Amino acid sequence: MLDDIRRYPNLKPEDTKPVKKEDQDAQERLREEITGLKVNHTWATVKVTPDRINASCAADVSGSLGFWDVNNMKKEEDDEDEEPVVYTYRPHTRGITNMLFDPTNSDRLYTSSYDGTLRYFDMKNASFGLVDFGGERVPFTNFDMSQDGHNVWYSTSEGQVGFRDIRVKDGPSELELHQLRDKKVGCVHLNPVNQNLLAVASNDRTLTVWDIRSLSEQTHEFSHGYSVTSAYWSPRGDKLVTASYDDYIRLFDFNESKNETKLQSAIRHNNHTGRWVTNFRARWHQTAKEHQLFLIGNMKHPVDIFSGETSEEIGELYDEERITAIQAVAQFHPTTENMTVVTGNGSGRMVCYS
Repeated sequence: MLDDIRRYPNLKPEDTKPVKKEDQDAQERLREEITGLKVNHTWATVKVTPDRINASCAADVSGSLGFWDVNNMKKEEDDEDEEPVVYTYRPHTRGITNMLFDPTNSDRLYTSSYDGTLRYFDMKNASFGLVDFGGERVPFTNFDMSQDGHNVWYSTSEGQVGFRDIRVKDGPSELELHQLRDKKVGCVHLNPVNQNLLAVASNDRTLTVWDIRSLSEQTHEFSHGYSVTSAYWSPRGDKLVTASYDDYIRLFDFNESKNETKLQSAIRHNNHTGRWVTNFRARWHQTAKEHQLFLIGNMKHPVDIFSGETSEEIGELYDEERITAIQAVAQFHPTTENMTVVTGNGSGRMVCYS
């Protein structure tokens, strides 16, 4: 750690706060809940997409989009064995970089792709639509949506961040793009509480925070040792977590009243996924607001779960009899009553812990 502090920036917190008793108690309850999560489906893993999964639910590097009905099984007439219920589509011609459900319409799923398009899937009618960008193809690397479902903020491989009001059906005559970084921006995320704040993770080794009302200058900038692969606000909007190729997860504490962001902790974690494994992203449990927690893949195959309040690891998910590949993509299910985690690997297979 001392050697890394000399080599890499932002590894030593400015100050450390004592852990509150209520956080310790909540952490222990979560630890017990995580210990109880198991792979309960019949199959070791389930093939959902043809190629390597880039995002949960699942999307892959060839442009395929797959859905797995975890609670149901099907049986062919001439087959005695029950099979998983999977629906697969191919809305894009290149890798899907992100997907998000419309915050105001859970039947509509938006997907972005390196093929330069942003599409949406109508789950009721099993049909796809295209968001018009005036005939332009944008090298989408990531996107986020405002909570009213009106606006899309997206990033490009050329360091740009753009905006599109999707209520306007006709594409713009000119794209609204802002050159925020010199290198690829791989992740953008709007603060869920203050929607004017945008977190930007870039290959130029920085996390920056911007006020979307004025994109002339960032409000905060934090350097990392190597590329920053993800940056996400916590559900309460008071934490930011990043993953970087310098093999650290950094957790930042945000005080909106003081407009102050400080490093809370730097957690050593092998994030060197290489060429054939999808980049790890530290993802929050979106409905856990009392005691915030996040998860991330692990090169040794488990999924690691950390407390966003204490920065401590509070559990890991792994089944050595079923899991034989790195669970690079992992997300908490956003709507189940009890904690549920879904993971995906490099061969298009998924696992559900419940």
